[in-house]
This record gives sequence, C-alpha cells and structure tokens, in this order.
Amino acid sequence: MAIDEKKIIEGVSQLEVTGNEQGLIPAFGVYLTNGTASFYNRINYEFERTLGPSFHRETRLILINAAWVCGYNTFRGIQTSVEWEGLIKPMVENETDKLHASVAVCNALGWSKWRITDITPGQRAVFRADEGYEAELYKAQYGKADHPVCYMLSAVASALNDLSYGTEYPTGIYTFDTVETKCRAMGDPYCEFVTTRKKQ
Repeated sequence: MAIDEKKIIEGVSQLEVTGNEQGLIPAFGVYLTNGTASFYNRINYEFERTLGPSFHRETRLILINAAWVCGYNTFRGIQTSVEWEGLIKPMVENETDKLHASVAVCNALGWSKWRITDITPGQRAVFRADEGYEAELYKAQYGKADHPVCYMLSAVASALNDLSYGTEYPTGIYTFDTVETKCRAMGDPYCEFVTTRKKQ
C-alpha cells in the first residue's frame, strides 16, 4: 500500500494540538512546544556567528547533533503514539513506507515542505525541500549564505532514516549521515539533503 500523504495531512490537521496549563503540548506520544521558528533559528545562527568562521565545523556538528537527538526521540514518540497507530500504521508495510510516512507527518505539522526524490532502501535517500523555515529565515535575517544552513532538516533526515533502517531504539541513532548539497539560503532553487548509511 502506498503512503497517502494527503490523508495523513488531513488527519493530523484535524487533531487538537494545543497547550496545557503548563505550556506544554501533549501530542503524538511526546511533548511539543509552541516556540517560533524565528526564535529557534536566531539562537542557532547567532551562536554560529559568535563563534565565527574558524569554528564553523564544530558549530555545525553541535547544532546538527542537538537537532538529531531531538528529531530521533520526537519521531520515536510519534511512531509509537496512538495517533500513528490509528491513522498511519495501517498504510505502513515496510521500512521505506515508514520513512515516507514520517516525511508526511513533518509536512502535516508545518515543519517543512519536502519529499524524497530518490531512495535506495536502507542505504541512501535524497530529500528535496522546496520550502524550509531555516533557509527562508536565514535569508530574511542575514542575506545570502556562503554555506548550507539547514541544520535541523539535515539532522531530521538522518534521524528518520535511523528510525526506519537502524537497529532498535535507542541504539539506532547515528546509523545515517546527511549532507545538505543545495540550499535556498545560498541561492539554490531548493534545499537538497543526501542521506547515506555510515560505513561500519
């Protein structure tokens, strides 16, 4: 059975995702927060700018790792939630379906507008984001970038592959690595992420 992204988006959009008295949003088996993307991005990019170009590699690793751990645990919660069980799991027949369904959930929650354009199951996947809040907000705040800036999407691409093809949670994290090969913040027409299984 193919993953029906439209059905997932419609189903997720009908769920009540609101904060409680403590300011937390209990949904999909996890606690979400209602923070603005611009605030999150500003923290990341100001951190990067403060450390400067000589620490770009280290900064990138820190920001991607933080997002990787977050994405891995958040989507583990989503994939084991009652919402997933009722709405999405009936469509999932294999690990690749699980990956496509997770991308659909990202789109449904407004975290990006992306899709998988090429895949070798369990080994390599190429994601394309025609819209992504990181690149758009970077351009608006800082202008054209001289390097890829979509740290969250890079990390989530890895995390989703980890959960689909890695070992059982929580040991499957860091099975895949992702490189952003195109970025709208650099002037490319879209952002592209190439995820590959790490060599053992």
